[in-house]
Amino acid sequence: MDDYTPSLAAVIEIYALSDPHNAESRAEAAKRALAAHDRVVAANAWDEGFDAGERDVLEHEAGNFDSPCIPNPYRITEENN
Repeated sequence: MDDYTPSLAAVIEIYALSDPHNAESRAEAAKRALAAHDRVVAANAWDEGFDAGERDVLEHEAGNFDSPCIPNPYRITEENN
C-alpha cells in the first residue's frame, strides 16, 4: 500500500475534472462540502476540548495540583506520526 496522500487541492481538482464540462461548479461544490465537514469537525473538537479543560479545572480545584492536563490526542507529534 502506498503512503501517498494527495493535497486537498489535488482531490478537488480530480473531482472537478471528472466532469470537464462542469469542472468549475463541481470544484465549488466540493469546496462547500469540505467546508461543511470542517465545521462539524471543528464543533466536535471545540466541545471535546471544552470538556477536557473543564475536567482539568475540576481536578485542580479538588486539590490535585500534580495531575497533568489532558493532552490533545489529535496533535501530530514525532511519537504518533
